[in-house]
Amino acid sequence: DWSILPRATRALQEEEDVPLKQGTFPFADIEAYYQMYDNPDRNAPVVLFLHGARFTSDDWVRIGTLETVRKQGYRAVAVDLPGYGKTRHLPYVDNNMRSEFIKAALEFAARGSNLTSVLVTPSMSGKWAIPFLDRYGLMLAGWVALAPVGVAQWGGPWEYTHRQVQLLAMYGSSDPMFKDAHMLSRLFARSQIIEIKDAGHACYIEKPEIFHHSLKPFLTKVTPEFVIEDTVPQDL
Repeated sequence: DWSILPRATRALQEEEDVPLKQGTFPFADIEAYYQMYDNPDRNAPVVLFLHGARFTSDDWVRIGTLETVRKQGYRAVAVDLPGYGKTRHLPYVDNNMRSEFIKAALEFAARGSNLTSVLVTPSMSGKWAIPFLDRYGLMLAGWVALAPVGVAQWGGPWEYTHRQVQLLAMYGSSDPMFKDAHMLSRLFARSQIIEIKDAGHACYIEKPEIFHHSLKPFLTKVTPEFVIEDTVPQDL
């Protein structure tokens, strides 16, 4: 079985014990907690994971998502949103603050470089993603929307974001919010909807293998500049 793999994959496969970094980055009056698999390739795209109301960055580690994305050659980062996990509450939160927080997290993960980025936002974190897309959507190559809240009240992004950002929307088949899927897909020029059978609202937690199987080709598709020209076997 042959496939095109990110150029950093082979180096990372040789380095099996890549450490999971944990720490904080400054934002406003707080320190935001993150967990990250870094990449020695300074051009490695960033994949930033937020979380739902009942979860934290720990869950992306627990279900193996950060490790899966790391093995693809990406810089995989999960953060605790303000007021969750190990990140303190902000004095106040509005849409501008939400968008600035995601911008700060992406810039921190990219070390100040203008790197290709993908944002993954389940459920509650949709209300953080939507104002970010309205203000800074062109920072992204892709958005992985896992049953995000706020879709029904959103008119969609600006035209350039609508055209540039590719959407992967995923819902559990038994999730009442699945009704928002087609509405969301129409807001982006290039979109894909995946229904995970026999899963509820937290479909990515309930069926992580299916989630990862869908996420990996999407990341490759939205970061074509990070794919090597030659082919290498997957089973080395």
